[in-house]
Amino acid sequence: MKSFEQINEKALEADFTERQQVHFDKLMSELEVISGGLGFAELKVEAEAGSKEALQMMREYITKKEEIVEFIETREFEYKLREKPLKVGDVVICLSRSQFIIRKSFGKAVTIEEIIGEGTELESYVIRTKAGAEIVNGDQVAAVDTSLDITEGSVGLLDLNEYYGVKWGDLYKSQDNPRQEVVIIEFDVLTPRDRRKNDPVLRVAFEGEETQGILRLPFQEFIRKYERKE
Repeated sequence: MKSFEQINEKALEADFTERQQVHFDKLMSELEVISGGLGFAELKVEAEAGSKEALQMMREYITKKEEIVEFIETREFEYKLREKPLKVGDVVICLSRSQFIIRKSFGKAVTIEEIIGEGTELESYVIRTKAGAEIVNGDQVAAVDTSLDITEGSVGLLDLNEYYGVKWGDLYKSQDNPRQEVVIIEFDVLTPRDRRKNDPVLRVAFEGEETQGILRLPFQEFIRKYERKE
Protein backbone atom coordinates (compact mmCIF):
# COMPACT_ATOMS: atom_id res chain seq x y z
CA MET A 1 0.00 0.00 0.00
CA LYS A 2 1.58 3.26 -1.15
CA SER A 3 2.00 6.07 1.40
CA PHE A 4 0.77 9.62 0.90
CA GLU A 5 4.36 10.68 0.21
CA GLN A 6 4.80 8.02 -2.49
CA ILE A 7 1.50 9.00 -4.11
CA ASN A 8 2.46 12.67 -4.16
CA GLU A 9 5.87 11.82 -5.64
CA LYS A 10 4.20 9.82 -8.41
CA ALA A 11 1.78 12.70 -9.02
CA LEU A 12 4.67 15.13 -9.46
CA GLU A 13 6.26 12.80 -11.98
CA ALA A 14 2.96 12.57 -13.89
CA ASP A 15 3.15 16.26 -14.89
CA PHE A 16 -0.63 16.80 -14.79
CA THR A 17 -2.55 19.38 -16.79
CA GLU A 18 -4.48 21.97 -14.76
CA ARG A 19 -7.72 19.97 -14.92
CA GLN A 20 -5.95 16.71 -14.04
CA GLN A 21 -4.28 18.42 -11.07
CA VAL A 22 -7.65 19.66 -9.80
CA HIS A 23 -9.04 16.14 -10.11
CA PHE A 24 -6.03 14.68 -8.28
CA ASP A 25 -6.36 17.23 -5.45
CA LYS A 26 -10.05 16.38 -5.20
CA LEU A 27 -9.31 12.66 -4.91
CA MET A 28 -6.69 13.27 -2.22
CA SER A 29 -9.11 15.46 -0.28
CA GLU A 30 -11.74 12.70 -0.46
CA LEU A 31 -9.17 10.19 0.81
CA GLU A 32 -8.39 12.40 3.80
CA VAL A 33 -12.10 12.75 4.61
CA ILE A 34 -12.57 8.98 4.45
CA SER A 35 -9.66 8.30 6.80
CA GLY A 36 -10.53 11.06 9.25
CA GLY A 37 -6.87 12.04 9.23
CA LEU A 38 -5.69 8.55 10.19
CA GLY A 39 -3.18 6.53 8.20
CA PHE A 40 -3.80 3.02 6.84
CA ALA A 41 -1.74 1.42 9.63
CA GLU A 42 -3.81 3.18 12.31
CA LEU A 43 -7.07 2.16 10.66
CA LYS A 44 -5.83 -1.43 10.43
CA VAL A 45 -5.01 -1.53 14.15
CA GLU A 46 -8.50 -0.29 15.06
CA ALA A 47 -10.16 -2.69 12.62
CA GLU A 48 -8.22 -5.67 14.02
CA ALA A 49 -9.32 -4.58 17.50
CA GLY A 50 -12.92 -5.15 16.42
CA SER A 51 -14.04 -1.69 15.30
CA LYS A 52 -16.64 -2.14 12.54
CA GLU A 53 -16.45 1.56 11.74
CA ALA A 54 -12.67 1.38 11.27
CA LEU A 55 -13.08 -1.74 9.10
CA GLN A 56 -15.54 0.07 6.80
CA MET A 57 -13.27 3.12 6.68
CA MET A 58 -10.34 0.88 5.77
CA ARG A 59 -12.30 -0.69 2.88
CA GLU A 60 -13.30 2.73 1.55
CA TYR A 61 -9.73 3.96 2.05
CA ILE A 62 -8.29 1.09 -0.02
CA THR A 63 -10.86 1.62 -2.79
CA LYS A 64 -10.15 5.36 -2.98
CA LYS A 65 -6.37 4.83 -2.92
CA GLU A 66 -6.62 2.33 -5.78
CA GLU A 67 -8.66 4.91 -7.71
CA ILE A 68 -5.93 7.52 -7.12
CA VAL A 69 -3.10 5.19 -8.18
CA GLU A 70 -5.00 4.22 -11.34
CA PHE A 71 -5.61 7.88 -12.16
CA ILE A 72 -1.90 8.71 -11.76
CA GLU A 73 -1.01 5.86 -14.11
CA THR A 74 -3.62 6.59 -16.80
CA ARG A 75 -4.37 10.31 -16.18
CA GLU A 76 -7.87 9.52 -17.43
CA PHE A 77 -11.14 10.23 -15.65
CA GLU A 78 -14.80 10.49 -16.56
CA TYR A 79 -16.05 14.07 -16.56
CA LYS A 80 -19.40 14.41 -14.79
CA LEU A 81 -21.75 17.36 -14.38
CA ARG A 82 -22.42 16.09 -10.84
CA GLU A 83 -20.62 13.61 -8.66
CA LYS A 84 -23.93 12.00 -7.64
CA PRO A 85 -27.10 11.70 -9.77
CA LEU A 86 -30.04 13.63 -8.35
CA LYS A 87 -32.84 11.51 -6.89
CA VAL A 88 -36.27 11.97 -5.37
CA GLY A 89 -35.95 13.48 -1.87
CA ASP A 90 -32.68 15.34 -2.58
CA VAL A 91 -32.46 18.94 -1.41
CA VAL A 92 -31.43 21.22 -4.28
CA ILE A 93 -31.16 24.93 -4.88
CA CYS A 94 -32.58 26.74 -7.93
CA LEU A 95 -29.58 28.59 -9.35
CA SER A 96 -31.08 31.15 -11.70
CA ARG A 97 -34.33 32.57 -12.97
CA SER A 98 -35.86 31.21 -16.16
CA GLN A 99 -39.27 30.82 -17.70
CA PHE A 100 -39.53 27.53 -15.80
CA ILE A 101 -38.76 28.92 -12.37
CA ILE A 102 -41.24 30.95 -10.33
CA ARG A 103 -39.69 33.84 -8.43
CA LYS A 104 -40.50 32.30 -5.04
CA SER A 105 -38.30 29.27 -5.68
CA PHE A 106 -35.30 31.12 -7.16
CA GLY A 107 -32.33 30.79 -4.81
CA LYS A 108 -34.25 28.60 -2.35
CA ALA A 109 -33.42 25.14 -1.07
CA VAL A 110 -36.24 22.82 -2.21
CA THR A 111 -36.89 19.07 -2.38
CA ILE A 112 -37.16 16.99 -5.56
CA GLU A 113 -40.56 15.23 -5.66
CA GLU A 114 -40.37 13.56 -9.06
CA ILE A 115 -37.90 13.04 -11.90
CA ILE A 116 -39.04 13.36 -15.51
CA GLY A 117 -37.06 11.69 -18.31
CA GLU A 118 -34.62 10.14 -15.85
CA GLY A 119 -31.27 9.24 -17.37
CA THR A 120 -31.82 11.25 -20.56
CA GLU A 121 -30.39 14.56 -21.75
CA LEU A 122 -33.82 16.12 -21.13
CA GLU A 123 -34.00 15.03 -17.48
CA SER A 124 -35.97 17.55 -15.40
CA TYR A 125 -37.29 17.70 -11.85
CA VAL A 126 -40.56 18.42 -10.11
CA ILE A 127 -40.03 20.54 -6.99
CA ARG A 128 -42.49 21.80 -4.40
CA THR A 129 -42.65 25.41 -3.24
CA LYS A 130 -45.19 27.52 -1.39
CA ALA A 131 -46.59 28.47 -4.80
CA GLY A 132 -47.13 24.82 -5.71
CA ALA A 133 -45.32 22.31 -7.92
CA GLU A 134 -42.81 23.45 -10.54
CA ILE A 135 -40.75 21.68 -13.21
CA VAL A 136 -37.11 22.80 -13.51
CA ASN A 137 -34.40 21.88 -15.99
CA GLY A 138 -31.42 19.83 -14.87
CA ASP A 139 -28.92 22.63 -15.50
CA GLN A 140 -30.87 24.99 -13.23
CA VAL A 141 -30.53 23.05 -9.99
CA ALA A 142 -27.74 21.53 -7.91
CA ALA A 143 -27.61 19.51 -4.72
CA VAL A 144 -26.55 21.50 -1.69
CA ASP A 145 -25.40 20.48 1.79
CA THR A 146 -28.63 19.87 3.75
CA SER A 147 -26.91 20.69 7.05
CA LEU A 148 -26.74 24.34 6.01
CA ASP A 149 -29.68 26.73 6.22
CA ILE A 150 -29.37 28.72 3.00
CA THR A 151 -32.18 31.09 4.01
CA GLU A 152 -30.19 32.25 7.03
CA GLY A 153 -27.14 33.23 5.03
CA SER A 154 -24.99 30.11 5.25
CA VAL A 155 -22.85 29.18 2.27
CA GLY A 156 -22.79 25.60 1.04
CA LEU A 157 -20.77 23.79 -1.61
CA LEU A 158 -22.73 22.64 -4.64
CA ASP A 159 -22.42 19.23 -6.25
CA LEU A 160 -21.75 20.86 -9.60
CA ASN A 161 -18.74 20.72 -11.91
CA GLU A 162 -19.94 23.06 -14.65
CA TYR A 163 -22.26 26.02 -15.06
CA TYR A 164 -22.93 27.55 -18.48
CA GLY A 165 -19.58 26.49 -19.89
CA VAL A 166 -17.47 27.35 -16.83
CA LYS A 167 -15.94 24.03 -15.72
CA TRP A 168 -13.87 23.04 -12.73
CA GLY A 169 -10.29 22.45 -13.78
CA ASP A 170 -10.44 24.98 -16.61
CA LEU A 171 -7.76 27.64 -16.85
CA TYR A 172 -8.83 31.28 -17.04
CA LYS A 173 -6.95 34.57 -17.30
CA SER A 174 -7.75 38.01 -15.97
CA GLN A 175 -8.96 40.44 -18.60
CA ASP A 176 -7.16 43.26 -16.76
CA ASN A 177 -3.93 41.31 -16.40
CA PRO A 178 -3.64 38.43 -18.94
CA ARG A 179 -0.57 37.08 -17.13
CA GLN A 180 -2.70 36.36 -14.07
CA GLU A 181 -3.96 32.80 -14.61
CA VAL A 182 -6.37 30.94 -12.33
CA VAL A 183 -7.97 27.50 -12.27
CA ILE A 184 -11.60 26.76 -11.33
CA ILE A 185 -11.86 24.49 -8.30
CA GLU A 186 -15.52 24.50 -7.18
CA PHE A 187 -18.89 26.28 -7.01
CA ASP A 188 -20.82 27.34 -3.93
CA VAL A 189 -23.94 29.31 -2.97
CA LEU A 190 -24.12 33.08 -2.58
CA THR A 191 -25.58 34.27 0.71
CA PRO A 192 -28.89 36.17 0.33
CA ARG A 193 -27.27 39.49 1.26
CA ASP A 194 -24.74 39.12 -1.59
CA ARG A 195 -27.26 38.25 -4.30
CA ARG A 196 -28.32 40.55 -7.10
CA LYS A 197 -31.88 40.53 -8.36
CA ASN A 198 -31.50 38.67 -11.65
CA ASP A 199 -28.06 37.05 -11.34
CA PRO A 200 -27.41 33.34 -10.64
CA VAL A 201 -27.03 32.56 -6.94
CA LEU A 202 -23.71 30.74 -7.17
CA ARG A 203 -20.08 31.74 -6.80
CA VAL A 204 -17.01 30.51 -8.64
CA ALA A 205 -14.05 29.50 -6.48
CA PHE A 206 -10.63 29.69 -8.11
CA GLU A 207 -6.95 29.99 -7.32
CA GLY A 208 -3.63 30.73 -9.00
CA GLU A 209 -0.01 31.61 -8.27
CA GLU A 210 -0.87 35.27 -7.71
CA THR A 211 -4.17 34.90 -5.81
CA GLN A 212 -2.57 34.03 -2.44
CA GLY A 213 -5.17 31.40 -1.69
CA ILE A 214 -8.68 30.62 -2.90
CA LEU A 215 -10.79 33.49 -4.23
CA ARG A 216 -14.56 33.48 -4.79
CA LEU A 217 -16.63 35.72 -7.04
CA PRO A 218 -20.32 35.73 -8.00
CA PHE A 219 -20.73 33.91 -11.31
CA GLN A 220 -21.67 37.01 -13.33
CA GLU A 221 -18.77 39.00 -11.90
CA PHE A 222 -16.32 36.19 -12.62
CA ILE A 223 -17.24 35.93 -16.32
CA ARG A 224 -16.96 39.72 -16.64
CA LYS A 225 -13.44 39.76 -15.19
CA TYR A 226 -11.99 36.50 -16.52
CA GLU A 227 -11.89 34.70 -19.84
CA ARG A 228 -10.98 31.11 -20.67
CA LYS A 229 -7.40 30.58 -21.71
CA GLU A 230 -7.30 28.85 -25.09
